[in-house]
Amino acid sequence: MNLTLHNIGIIMMSEARHLLVDIARRLQQEHSSRIHAYVNTAQEAKYYRSVNQDGVFASINDSGVLMRAALDPVDDLVVEEAKAHHYEELLGENYNTIAVANGHLGRGYVLGGFHYPRSRVMNQTDYGKFLHAYNETFEFWQREISEKNLSLIVNGNKEISCIARANGVPYRSYASARYKNYHYWSDDEFWSHPNLEKVFRDIGPGPESAEIEAPYLSEGAQRRRFLQKSRPLTVLWRIGYLTLQNIYWRWRGYEKAKGYLFRDRLMHEIRRAVWVRRLNRAGFAKLADIQSPFVFFPMHTEPEASLGRFSPEYFSQLTAIASLSRDLPAGVRLAVKETIYSIGCRPDNFYDQIADFKNVIMMDVWERGVDVVRAASAVATITGTAGLEGAAMGKPVVTFGQHNIYDFLPHVFVNGRDGELRDLLHRALYEVPTAKARADGAQFLEAIEQSCFDFGTYDYVDHKSYDDEVV
Repeated sequence: MNLTLHNIGIIMMSEARHLLVDIARRLQQEHSSRIHAYVNTAQEAKYYRSVNQDGVFASINDSGVLMRAALDPVDDLVVEEAKAHHYEELLGENYNTIAVANGHLGRGYVLGGFHYPRSRVMNQTDYGKFLHAYNETFEFWQREISEKNLSLIVNGNKEISCIARANGVPYRSYASARYKNYHYWSDDEFWSHPNLEKVFRDIGPGPESAEIEAPYLSEGAQRRRFLQKSRPLTVLWRIGYLTLQNIYWRWRGYEKAKGYLFRDRLMHEIRRAVWVRRLNRAGFAKLADIQSPFVFFPMHTEPEASLGRFSPEYFSQLTAIASLSRDLPAGVRLAVKETIYSIGCRPDNFYDQIADFKNVIMMDVWERGVDVVRAASAVATITGTAGLEGAAMGKPVVTFGQHNIYDFLPHVFVNGRDGELRDLLHRALYEVPTAKARADGAQFLEAIEQSCFDFGTYDYVDHKSYDDEVV
């Protein structure tokens, strides 16, 4: 698939709006590219028209078709089904599989995030509207690719990656390597790294081992924001802020006012604060309290791209925990740690159900994942960062996801591809040569540094905290 820069469609993301405008400007200046910007709302389109004084964008297009079409009346279900069959054949993917990555239309697949705020689209969309929404979305992108002769699409969700692939249009998305602040250009929706394994092979052995002392930069920034939001006085301030924000959005007629239900957004703030207190009082194990060998399973946020988008084949965390508990050998425990970002979102009996497994330890939610990885005998994950950290430290890793960038390493075992889980756990715990795994992990980190670019201090929180070298 040849990469040309003549006509580029860029899906503009709010958390990187300044950076993406500067990237577009650089592409125009250095490659004479025609840049077509795609946004999700009329308000976003207005903003980008205001920053387009120098004509960096050849067009600014509202591509928020999916959410709007999901509320359209459907006159003929048979017609919609026929269109859906056509696009499923073109894409090589079923609509339902694609929807796993969507927190609105795929809400039913968010198995461990039942109390995450619901949306108007989720509540009002039936099966006919579901098919219609995807039909309209793929028809929109077929027209855009054809009429604008797009030769490259940058960023975008699962739907966009699929339609680009079906039309032979290269797709690129800048992805976090989840180590320090390194990023790379991925060529699919799974954040695959097309060059990493080759670089790993080419550089050869390096240091005997490597350590990761802290979470990657943007994770640390997001964690600090979460802690601030969870303070009691901050919760009261947030409720007031969200109320005024909702009034303002409705007064201005913003489409965002029709997104997540206002009452659910308020309840999310309250539930989060309540469950922070409950988990603090639950007496979950500290890392220092665990004496026996253990496999570490860090939980994923739901809904979140790292689960639904990166692992559409396997996304049930409770099933993974049950399977690991079942297949672990005697004398080895399973340590499960909640992610702070799902506090307040889980079904009410979720933790009680996990506690029923006799060989499972629920860990204190405030323990740093990287510290638990360092102490674990092995790591099990679906697509979590702990898998990458464990692999880099030479820890055996068992993954349920099929698209992790580190799964070519010899001490990483992919469940469902490399064998039965019981056998994989035995191999991971007892057959991995420690010295070689540590050396391979160090070589892996070196390959990341050589094949990625450094975002410096840019953390997605301060949108302007980058310099020209990053662009």
